[in-house]
Amino acid sequence: MPAVLNERFVLAEETALKAKFQGLTVTDPKDPSGATTVAVDVWFRYPDPEVRTVKYPFIVLDFVDMQKADHREHSGNGLEVPYVPYGMEWESGDPPIVADEWPTPYDLYYTVSVYTLDPRHDRELKIKLLADPVRLPHRLAYLELEDGTTRRLDVLDVSPQVRRDAEKTEHVTIFTVLVESELFPATVDKIAMPTTADLTLVETQSGITEEIATDLEVSFD
Repeated sequence: MPAVLNERFVLAEETALKAKFQGLTVTDPKDPSGATTVAVDVWFRYPDPEVRTVKYPFIVLDFVDMQKADHREHSGNGLEVPYVPYGMEWESGDPPIVADEWPTPYDLYYTVSVYTLDPRHDRELKIKLLADPVRLPHRLAYLELEDGTTRRLDVLDVSPQVRRDAEKTEHVTIFTVLVESELFPATVDKIAMPTTADLTLVETQSGITEEIATDLEVSFD
């Protein structure tokens, strides 16, 4: 059966992006020993105080933009896909994966905003995100999706800010990231390619066709 691979487009990337920041902690400033830690919550969009209890520090993810990545685009049809697309099941020994067309590449832009009240937490989370190779390093960053495939991730900008109002001073660091993705415009299937063919050679002279040889087997291995 052909596989339709677009159902989790963008959603799969966002699930993986949120999972990338789960489990982060900072030291508790009330504990001089540093043994006590405080969990960092992760949400999409800024939390509504009427819906969630806002507890610092926390991370907010925002989908900013999506653009067609012309510089990564290939065109053609009826081609064998040289990798296993997201959502496609394939095991060693299965027929090759063939698509009607090459997928359309897209660049997905997100902001990862870190909110803290304690400047030490701001510095601590910057270090944890930038220095950890599985978080947001400037070099060789990636996004691992739930099916085990990966997407390239680039950290485009890091912008620290200080926001003050009558009640508090927020230390906010905004990471702008780009995630490479793709959208298959048609179904994809596993199609077994022929390995042999039976041929019959004929010769035509003066409008008369005669068989020269039959049942010739040709191998494509």
